[in-house]
Amino acid sequence: MMEHGEPLQFGIVTDVHFQTEDPRAAHRDEAYLRHCLEDLGSRGARFLVQLGDLIKGTPDHAPEELRQALCPFKEFNGPIHHVIGNHCLQLPVAILQPAYGLRHPWYSFTEGGVLFLVLDGMEVSLLREPETDEDRAMLEHFRKTPGCQPWCGAVGSRQKAWLQKELRLAGEQRMPAFVLSHLPLHPATTDERHGILWNHGDIRDILAASFAVKACISGHYHPGAYSRESGIHYIVLPAFNTRGTKGDDGCFMAVLREGQLIISTSAGTLLHDADLPKRAQQT
Repeated sequence: MMEHGEPLQFGIVTDVHFQTEDPRAAHRDEAYLRHCLEDLGSRGARFLVQLGDLIKGTPDHAPEELRQALCPFKEFNGPIHHVIGNHCLQLPVAILQPAYGLRHPWYSFTEGGVLFLVLDGMEVSLLREPETDEDRAMLEHFRKTPGCQPWCGAVGSRQKAWLQKELRLAGEQRMPAFVLSHLPLHPATTDERHGILWNHGDIRDILAASFAVKACISGHYHPGAYSRESGIHYIVLPAFNTRGTKGDDGCFMAVLREGQLIISTSAGTLLHDADLPKRAQQT
């Protein structure tokens, strides 16, 4: 799977929920995050993924939360790929994109012969103004749908078309693909209180139709969870801001080998060991 047969290692952190109202807690969290990211770098992480909700999004404090939360990331010697979460949207996307170094809220990148697809699960939400008539109709539909939590959102029509195109090209190039999403995509990997991507069924259908997709890695559901469907692993990682409650330390190292995805804590405790067999293409 990886170029030249070498394992691909990368760090992941999600749901930091950085706040500045309590200065002592802010100093502690920033120092611990800095330590974790330095440790991931020293252990060979080629890049970092920040899976969303980097800030708590406290009214009147969000700009300073973002400024301080980004400081530890600046010392990492490698690319950093940010995902926009629901708490991030206390700030406008026009501010988040340059702060996160994003040209667009959803995007793709390749590392080691692997395609990573970053979803913007808050594209259609109460926190954003829909950009197309189709997305406006989608928002009205989900606003009236029981069980759709108001702090969650959906993947819009243009993003769905982009996702299908990216997966079609990945299939043609026989390139393995991994999906990164703040919001969980599988009902078994969240609960009613946290919520889920509103149009999770549509997106899972798109993923299942592509033999390139191996796994989806998400945050949002703070305890973390796992499920598997149509040969695709749906992994939700525990939140940084609740670290230690289940023996994790809030930062994770992912290692991709041929046919295998291993995710462990930055201290080395195994969290997931997922086999990645070749999937038959659906017709």
